[in-house]
Amino acid sequence: MKLGRVLFILIFIKLFFSINSYIINNSSDDKINNFKITKIKEEGYKIFIIPHSHCDNSWLKTKEEYYNGTVQYILTSVIKELKNDPEKKFNWAEIGFFYEWYINQDNSTQEIVKQLVLNKQFEFLTGGWVQSDEATVSLDDVIDQMTQGHMWIKDTFNVTVQYGWQIDPFGYSSLTPTLFSRMGIKGLIINRISYNVKNYMKKKREMEFLWKGSETLDTDSELLISTLDNHYDYPEMLNPKNKYPISQRVKKYLEYLEQISKTRISKTILLQIGDDFTHYNAKKDFSASDEWLSYIKERKEEYGIKEIKYATLSEYFEQLKKDIESENIKLNVFNKDFFPYATSEKEYWTGYYTTRPTLKRQIRDVGNLIRISDSMFSILNIKNNITVSNSLYQDLNENRNVLSDAQHHDTITGTSRSYVLFDFFLKLEKARISSYNIISNSYNLLNNISNSEPLQYQNIIDLDDLKDEYYSVVFFNSLGWSVKQHISIKIKTNNTIALSQISLLNSNLSIISDIQIVSLNYKNRCFENDDLYLLFAIIEIPPMGYSTYYLSLNENKSNSNQIVHGKIIYFPNNLVFKTKEIEYEFSRNGYLKSIKNIKSNKMTLINQAFYQYQSKESGPYIFNAGTIENTLKKPSYFILYEGSLVNQLTMVFDSGDCGTISMVNQRIYNNPNLNELSLITEKYLETSYSFTGEMNKEKIIRYKVKSFSSNNNEFYTDNGLETRKRVYREGSTSSNYYPTLHYVNIKDKLKDEQYTLYVDRSVGVTYPSKGEIEIMLHRTMENDDWKGVQWPSKDISRIDGKIYFNFDTIENQKQHEKKLSLQIDHNPIYLIKKISNIKQLKNNPIQHQSQFILKDLPDNIHLQSLKTYSNNRIGLRLLKINQDNNNNNHSTYLNYIKVNPNHLVETGLSFLEISKDNFLNISKNNFKDNNFPIYSGQSEYIYKKTYQNNTNHFYPLEIKSFIINLNNNNNNNNNLKVYNYNNHFTYDKNNISIYYQYDFSAIPLELSHYNDIGQYKQKSHIWRNLFIILTPTILLAIGIIVYIKYNQRFIFKEKSEYIMLNTIDYSI
Repeated sequence: MKLGRVLFILIFIKLFFSINSYIINNSSDDKINNFKITKIKEEGYKIFIIPHSHCDNSWLKTKEEYYNGTVQYILTSVIKELKNDPEKKFNWAEIGFFYEWYINQDNSTQEIVKQLVLNKQFEFLTGGWVQSDEATVSLDDVIDQMTQGHMWIKDTFNVTVQYGWQIDPFGYSSLTPTLFSRMGIKGLIINRISYNVKNYMKKKREMEFLWKGSETLDTDSELLISTLDNHYDYPEMLNPKNKYPISQRVKKYLEYLEQISKTRISKTILLQIGDDFTHYNAKKDFSASDEWLSYIKERKEEYGIKEIKYATLSEYFEQLKKDIESENIKLNVFNKDFFPYATSEKEYWTGYYTTRPTLKRQIRDVGNLIRISDSMFSILNIKNNITVSNSLYQDLNENRNVLSDAQHHDTITGTSRSYVLFDFFLKLEKARISSYNIISNSYNLLNNISNSEPLQYQNIIDLDDLKDEYYSVVFFNSLGWSVKQHISIKIKTNNTIALSQISLLNSNLSIISDIQIVSLNYKNRCFENDDLYLLFAIIEIPPMGYSTYYLSLNENKSNSNQIVHGKIIYFPNNLVFKTKEIEYEFSRNGYLKSIKNIKSNKMTLINQAFYQYQSKESGPYIFNAGTIENTLKKPSYFILYEGSLVNQLTMVFDSGDCGTISMVNQRIYNNPNLNELSLITEKYLETSYSFTGEMNKEKIIRYKVKSFSSNNNEFYTDNGLETRKRVYREGSTSSNYYPTLHYVNIKDKLKDEQYTLYVDRSVGVTYPSKGEIEIMLHRTMENDDWKGVQWPSKDISRIDGKIYFNFDTIENQKQHEKKLSLQIDHNPIYLIKKISNIKQLKNNPIQHQSQFILKDLPDNIHLQSLKTYSNNRIGLRLLKINQDNNNNNHSTYLNYIKVNPNHLVETGLSFLEISKDNFLNISKNNFKDNNFPIYSGQSEYIYKKTYQNNTNHFYPLEIKSFIINLNNNNNNNNNLKVYNYNNHFTYDKNNISIYYQYDFSAIPLELSHYNDIGQYKQKSHIWRNLFIILTPTILLAIGIIVYIKYNQRFIFKEKSEYIMLNTIDYSI
């Protein structure tokens, strides 16, 4: 009964104040007009009202559900209102949605839109296909999704996007100013930065500042930033849903405006009006704003306002620029990033760095596959000048759109509803199949192969289907460097005799003598892999090229194959794996125990272990570290594989339930040719893992260097372009978590030692103790964190993954860390087909060639992308990874490619014309706030420019972009026949578990999902609570009615407006 009385009192108090608020808010204007509205303390403020609608690409609904149910009506309604009133303005950021709407409009409506864009009533912001995440999106993917939007806007409306609107990502990467400034964006609005940081910025009046993304790129990576004081929604008093009388709205707004004026030095103020999916009925929403706007305009001098109007974001920034220059305003220069994001002391949004790890890997995997299909099709285009109306291009562009959609800040983050993420999973699988089709067609067309079986993707090659034939296995390399490394091919046979007959031939039809065949029989009832094997070999592929190998069964084979079945052991005593450079020792539990540099004979003790946090307060976004415990500690048994190419220790953790069985593998690669330098695959210890999500568990792996001497609590993460310095400070574990895209490292500077862990997807990492790295791998919660999804992230998917441990000197890693990361991330892929005769193929150049690159690019020059766009344009990007003292002229590197230099035109990063407008030239006014409450995230290395500025110079960390114009080519072959090979690739919407993520994977890929449409209801004593609450509420309601009747003479009655959906006229 005590609970009932408390609830009754609380409800009474709430309703009492609600009634009084209702009476005041609905009182007559005559009474409110007696209140004195004072002007802002300072005069001359210019108010720019920014109408917008934040339309998530996917979140609580799928993209199609959002578009069909809401977004198309928003755009139609807005365009109609702008057409009818030239004073109205609107700002739009989500280009993927706008593209879908625009292509479905008639010519008349499209012309109206073009005129509104030309008149600067309708403005595109940021220009990305989606408003992408900033912690988990790779460098390539964020550039590509921006380019998809920028090029379409330019081609359709002949305008370029100049201002950015990143209002919803959960923290901001230093990569953003670096990339945006190279795309022609001059100013950016941000919002979600930690509560304590924003409070400091308000107090110090630093809501406007300069953001330098990279110390190496210096002013070339700077962007002018303006920060929203509150959220991106309507200010409460201006929201049309809140029924304030006009002068009460104005009074509250002026008070609000005075608060904002105290947070910035300039007198140019941005006021956003909009929210998630607002302006569904634009006429009604604008009418509500017109009322108070007209009221203020009539009295603006009285209120100390110089100008107030509807505006585009460009109008706001152009005025802000004038203020900064004319008033000589000094801005803080910030050179770090805004991670982690927190909304309170206990709410650090660091969980989404890892949430839904299986989906994160699939996005990365499909992105790499699209990269290969892009490069193959572009090489075909360069050679044959195929028109982009070609069906392959249409498929390629659609795949890019799907991948761009996946970069949304509620998709790759894993913070959407489960059924929405599963919908993306299906789209990614279709894009995967389509990409194989494009690669296969491009290969055949490049090599004039017609009327032939296509190259196909087969996750498993069935040798029992091979008669007197060969499997042609074509490996593709998308990097600008040639590849020589270990590869594995998963094969299947029920005939053990066939294993000794396997032959692998190279492009010259010479037999490869060093092959190793490893059984995938993990000796467990849960794995039906008795007939599966891995074939290991060392292959070579030219830069951005392909190389063909042949797999056959030869009954007369003279040399015997190395067949490794593996032996069960229960305690691996003193087990050691050796490469040319490093010796790895493992403990009795199978985990890394020590490493020894063979050259120096120096040993370092290392503890490798899996743990898990018992977390009950975490959610899709937020990570709250609970108590920690060991997991995957004692394997049920071990399987040891030893051979000349590969040594592997497999640890099986049998829980008794096949659905939750776990596995960990330790693997090293060796090259039998001891005279060669170490291959890239010999430079690391590969630890692979396979386990499922467990409720309220957040699984991690830790590597601890026991003899670590540095005490600075520093570790380094990768933002996609460069490493950023992190410092573990006092506070919770979750407050010291940071995102990394490809690797994390620690440095023992006293010993000149660096320990680097490369990862296969974006993850969260931290530095829990001296000399220790922690990586979060998987997380599953039964509760929501109530940050928007309104449903728990019950991700019980199996995650298969790999971590690559590298040990080297600091200087060596400074030079090679990024290249090794790229080589791990962009592993070769292969496609196969059967052929009956290979003799005629001997010495045929199509078997092993690069049709785009003449020779390997230098180690520090990365061929970042080669992509075909409309109007016969091919985009080429080169990235300079680090310092090069030998040659700083980019024209030298262009001589490495097979394109006439006269056909190359340098562009901005999104392949549009470089802007000559520097926008701000205020370097003399800059200052650095050394007390700014963000203490890590700055560039690790600063490569100084030791030469004069010159357009031909190629600076470290710079991305050079070029358009290859094919219109000058004489070759014009538009009659190449394209085949639809999709039916040769397996895709079943109802059974997508046909893909093994990795060579060691024993269970096919599956993304767990469930129906989470609607509102989530937590378990509670609902009937008891209803009785306790409703009984006093009913009694109170009677009293309220009497109270209202008595005070009815004070109530100002307004007519409510209710418009049904089918009564709104959406015709333009």
